This record gives sequence, structure tokens and C-alpha cells, in this order.
Amino acid sequence: DAGVGWLAARPAPAPIHLIGPLGNGFTLPPRTRQLAVVSTPARVAALLPLLHTMLDSGGRVVVLLRGEGAIDFALRDLLPFAAEVQQAAPGAGWEASLRAVLGWADVVAAALPGAALPALVEAVRAVRLRVEPGFAQALVDARLACGYGACHACLTPLGNDRWTRACVHGPVFDLAELGK
Repeated sequence: DAGVGWLAARPAPAPIHLIGPLGNGFTLPPRTRQLAVVSTPARVAALLPLLHTMLDSGGRVVVLLRGEGAIDFALRDLLPFAAEVQQAAPGAGWEASLRAVLGWADVVAAALPGAALPALVEAVRAVRLRVEPGFAQALVDARLACGYGACHACLTPLGNDRWTRACVHGPVFDLAELGK
């Protein structure tokens, strides 16, 4: 990646000026004791600060990864030892594991491909009868080109047949906003 190469070549005391999405990230309600993180191995790194926050406050964390094969060592080194890590292949095993985790959790944080979010909404409905605001949050796939919503590259569909800008109102959304 050219950006990583440029950053690595910068001398240590050199200042770096960054601009990025000004929207919303993941939040944990104050009384959360059990956090379920639902992700793919490639996307789970975006949720690591949330895992550490939950564990530092004395809570419990289950990480459910959607994928096949062994978890690579680089990812295993990033995940906190205190977090329970499960992995399930797409299909019936994934759906059963997802429903079990949804029944256990106080709060869910998801980083899944956009095509998998409707299935997450349906699984929440199957386990909890409805998608309550504040129960689950999802990081959406969006191109965050300008960071201010002016370019409209980050337009994200909501469950009410409207659209919003992910760089302003996201990129993390309440699952109740995304599901129909």
C-alpha cells in the first residue's frame, strides 16, 4: 500500500495531519456486561478497541468470526486472551452460532460484509422478536472519500427506504436503522 509505505518512511518526530470521517463509531451502553462481536477475520481489527474497553470494564466478550479454516497467527495475537473466540463456516453452523451468541449478549457489534447485514437483522428478529434500538450496531461498507458528505460517495441505504451519508451519520449505525 502506497500510504503505508509513505507513513513508514516518515521520520519519527515529523507531524502528520490527518482528516477522516467525522461520523459515529461504536458505543457501549453503560450497563453492558456481555458484548458479542460478530465479524469476519479480515474485519475484526476495526472492533478491537471496543473489545478492550469492554474487558477493561470487567465485562465479558465473545468474538464470533464468520469463515473457514484456522485463524491466522497475526489475528490470534491481536485478539485479547480474555475474549472467547468462536469461528463458524457460512451456512447452518454460522446461523446456529449466531443465534446462540445473540441470545447471550447484552449488546452486539458487527463488522460484516454489506450482503450479510440483512441475515443479521433476521437472526436478531428470530432470537429477540424484534430489532431494538441500542442492541446491535454495525459497521457498514461505505466509500468515505471526502469525510464530510459533500461527494455523496458514502450514501448508505436505511431500512425506512431513505439514504444517509455514512461519513457524517456513520460509518457505524444502529442495526434498527439499517433493517426493515
